[in-house]
Amino acid sequence: MAGKGNERGVVREFVAESIGACAATPSEKKKAPLVFIAYAGGGAVSFAAMPYPVKRAYTAEDFLAAVAEAEGVERIAYADAKGRPRDIYLCRASAGTVTDIVPRDSAKNRFEDGFAEIAEADPRFSVKTGGESFKPGKKMTFSFDAMMPQQYPAGSYEHALVNAYNACLLGRVFGREELFLETRGGKRVRIEARSLDTAFVDPEVLFVKPSARDGFLDGYLTEEFNFIDGEDVSRRVYKISYSNRLGDYHLTRQ
Repeated sequence: MAGKGNERGVVREFVAESIGACAATPSEKKKAPLVFIAYAGGGAVSFAAMPYPVKRAYTAEDFLAAVAEAEGVERIAYADAKGRPRDIYLCRASAGTVTDIVPRDSAKNRFEDGFAEIAEADPRFSVKTGGESFKPGKKMTFSFDAMMPQQYPAGSYEHALVNAYNACLLGRVFGREELFLETRGGKRVRIEARSLDTAFVDPEVLFVKPSARDGFLDGYLTEEFNFIDGEDVSRRVYKISYSNRLGDYHLTRQ
């Protein structure tokens, strides 16, 4: 069960496995700017939306509150195996004018704690069906087709939906044991899917480089890292590929 508690006096809780998000700023005047959230829980991926922030940047708590409202629960449980808060995987454009909707540490060229960056791109998906209301606070469901991908205009609802969905799927992979990495100080290593900028080498971040084919995302490759298992140390690289059969990403050690 993804949700917990339905008796009087019991806090109802939704357990989330991964949360991805992407902002939409459509050119159509009748479509309001929104932030789409894709969240996984109980094996399914659902969607929620928030208004585009105007007066202040959003916090991680704002995203969790939006998911809680969509699910109709008091709170969201979103933590790793050690009880530490998981990152929300937020898409960010890598070219053109970029407006950040959450706080960013410019010195370290990354979002502040609570968020991990996923480079906005053209995932190999198209939006097949789903709710058309696009109202904040309402739970939405969509289905995606990886066999007939489509490139959507940047800023469109569809572009934000496929990117948020892609980020959510990646977040589930990043939570697997093979990528459960810690620094020497015991801090969880943040995983970000974007090209490594050597001017900003960060020992607290594992970079996962996206690759493209025919104009669409074709997978990801982690940078090489040390994996310590007891007294054994090995150098590892993983490829992250999408499987049409599984309908999800999977890891392969290179």
